Amino acid sequence: MKLIITIDTEEDNWGSYRSTGMTLENIKRIPVLQQLFDAYQVKPTYLITHTVATDEASVAILKPILDQ
Repeated sequence: MKLIITIDTEEDNWGSYRSTGMTLENIKRIPVLQQLFDAYQVKPTYLITHTVATDEASVAILKPILDQ
């Protein structure tokens, strides 16, 4: 049996999308989630938005996971 896990990695508060001023506070918790995945040898797929991909702080958090 195979299981596919995807994580939507996007801006906070998607209830009312704005083209500017979106926050990315949730990204800071990804390392904790990744530690859980690592403990169980799970390789998730992170689906990221353009805003996340172009935010330096988010890239700094996600890049080490990509490099594993």
